[in-house]
Amino acid sequence: MAYRSDDSDEEGEGIINRRFVLCSSLKTFEVEELTTHCPHCLRFFALCCLHPEKICHHFRMVFTDGACSRNGQADACSGMGIAMGLDGEGEDQWALPIDDTVDPDGKRTSQRAELLAASEGLRRICEEDREGLAKDFDKNRRNARRHGEDLRPTCLIIATDSQYVVKGMTEWLPHWKANGWRTSRGGRPSNIDLFQKLDAEVDANERRHHVEIGFWHVNREHNQLADKLAKQGARVASQNSTVVERTGLAFEIL
Repeated sequence: MAYRSDDSDEEGEGIINRRFVLCSSLKTFEVEELTTHCPHCLRFFALCCLHPEKICHHFRMVFTDGACSRNGQADACSGMGIAMGLDGEGEDQWALPIDDTVDPDGKRTSQRAELLAASEGLRRICEEDREGLAKDFDKNRRNARRHGEDLRPTCLIIATDSQYVVKGMTEWLPHWKANGWRTSRGGRPSNIDLFQKLDAEVDANERRHHVEIGFWHVNREHNQLADKLAKQGARVASQNSTVVERTGLAFEIL
């Protein structure tokens, strides 16, 4: 399936209103052609239109997904899947259960799991690639000075198959914020606590690491690794919940 940008009039590649937008020369590419990995560091990256023939570390990517069994019910269990590269689970891939240490008193739903996964994916890519991001900033600053151009910051892309997360962060949240964190009908948006948390994390990490952060919607078929990890995390949450019920013990999942 060929990629079609929602911002078809935009020509440059980058982050626009927190949405990752491809340049016009890449809009007919297949999704498989738009994402790649470095053979040295094994991290995921988006294709760069300035030099698509080689691996570019400018558009760093993390794939995220959330899963929830028995969605929204009292006994629901959910998990997060995070994939930054191909090094393997525990290195740049994580299957994480969601419990009260992750989302205190939060109802277990697929939407909350997807938002939590995006938040955790952002945290992981900033933490794991901290040194690389610092080197990127120094290089980008030198290039800008050398050529007398504006600084072109590195972009961090949160790729997800959740339209809820992408539209929420790029379209709905600015209107909620301008309306006193209310919908157009005056109600309180669902999961506003997690949207506000993710909003604050995006702002903080952009300032801290001198990057731009954007969201990119991909079809589920192109997010299979994160989807698999999220389901694995939900199974772990279910198993841990069963153990707690049987023993009557409360414990922290490490």
